[in-house]
Amino acid sequence: SPVGNNLYDQGRWNDYNNKVASLGATDWNQVTDTDWQDQIYRMGFSQNHQFSLTGGNDRTKFIFSGDVNTIQGIVKSSGFKRFSGRAMINSKVKKWLSFNTNNTYGYTQNDGITQASGAAGASGVFIKALRYSPLNSRTSSDFGDDNTDGDLVTNPLILLNDAYNKRISKRFNTNNTFTFSLAKGLTLKSMLGGTFTEVKHSMFYPQSTGQGMNTKGTARIGNISMCDLINENTLNYSAKFAKRHKIDAMVGASFNVSHREYAEANAQGFYYEDLGVNNIGAGTTLVSPFSNKSQSQMASFMGRVNYNYKERYLLTASLRADGSSKFGDNKWGYFPSTAFAWRLSEEPFITVSYTHLRAHETKAN
Repeated sequence: SPVGNNLYDQGRWNDYNNKVASLGATDWNQVTDTDWQDQIYRMGFSQNHQFSLTGGNDRTKFIFSGDVNTIQGIVKSSGFKRFSGRAMINSKVKKWLSFNTNNTYGYTQNDGITQASGAAGASGVFIKALRYSPLNSRTSSDFGDDNTDGDLVTNPLILLNDAYNKRISKRFNTNNTFTFSLAKGLTLKSMLGGTFTEVKHSMFYPQSTGQGMNTKGTARIGNISMCDLINENTLNYSAKFAKRHKIDAMVGASFNVSHREYAEANAQGFYYEDLGVNNIGAGTTLVSPFSNKSQSQMASFMGRVNYNYKERYLLTASLRADGSSKFGDNKWGYFPSTAFAWRLSEEPFITVSYTHLRAHETKAN
């Protein structure tokens, strides 16, 4: 180098370059030397922000909270976002009525090429960075022939910059409970809840990528929609008689409905690629679409009685009936159960601190 080397001043360095040029030798300073790993990787970082608000009075209390999380992946064009929130309210509306609600919402977004997008083969961005020739420039669209297995390897930057891969998920969950004090020892509790989920996955690979090279571009859109509704009702009674007899009884009913929908569309042969996955109908070859829809219902009825005599003799009897649309010809199942326990330690002639005998029987149909 002419800088920092006393053996070569500027004149001698110029003479050397002239001799190199006259011999027709390769000037390696002019040869492309692309570090593809340096081109596809970057510094990753994450941010997380949380907040919460609490308050209330003697009758009502509430909590509101939220969370924001963003991640920049170490591979360019990759990232993750998540937004979530929660709202909880507990209120004594009337002396005989209380209300509780718990609601959550979540949003997640995944961007960029993942290992599941072909990283294990020649089409994956990580393999491309190792196998694509460093003699090609950052903007090269040449297809490199890897002699190890004959695979065509394309520019990894084109895959990162031109391909589109996004997955968005939204989920909302709610549980709302009303508790009624009907009389002394008699309460009715009713809960209504639901979970709603929606997932959308969109991908587009233009002709410039390995995934879209042979199909002249390929696109895919998939949507999943799920809904689960539940209603639970229980009537509870608790009473004590003559200081010796105690009864706890419960009857209840539960209803559940589940709904699922799925749809997928694929297309190939995009001569106009600017709109990408947003104009999947522009593909000249439409792959057969797929859709699916299912729904199921379940109903349950249950009852239980606990009898306690002097905290010494305990008797329990229960019956549960479950009916489901997923069952075969016999839509209902019945599950009776009985149990008896004797706390020997409560007997005056037993000196052991605590011991009891228990017998239990359950039948399933």
